[in-house]
Amino acid sequence: MMAEDANLVVVDDYLTNVGNTCTTYSVQLNDLLNKYLKELDNIANDALPSGKLHDAIVAFRDAVSSLYGGKGTGKLTEMGKSLDHSCRDFIGTVDNDDKFIY
Repeated sequence: MMAEDANLVVVDDYLTNVGNTCTTYSVQLNDLLNKYLKELDNIANDALPSGKLHDAIVAFRDAVSSLYGGKGTGKLTEMGKSLDHSCRDFIGTVDNDDKFIY
C-alpha cells in the first residue's frame, strides 16, 4: 500500500484538459469508426456481393458496429464522456476533502 503524499498537488486545469481531450478524441474516434463501417459496407455490397468472404465481412461489420451509436453517441463517445466525468469528480472530491485540511 502506498503512503499518502502530503505534498499532493492537483492541478484543476490539467485534469479538466485531460477530460476534455478524452471527450474530443472519443468523438473523433467514433466518427472514424462510422467511416470505417461505411467502407466495410461498400466492400460487402460492391466488391464482394456474395460468398463466404462477403458473409465474414458482414459478420465483422455487425460486431464492430456495436461500438458505434450514431453521430455524437455510441460506446466510444460514452467512454470519453465517462473519463471526462471521472476527472471532474476527482477534482470535486479533492476540493471537498481539502476543506477538512485547511
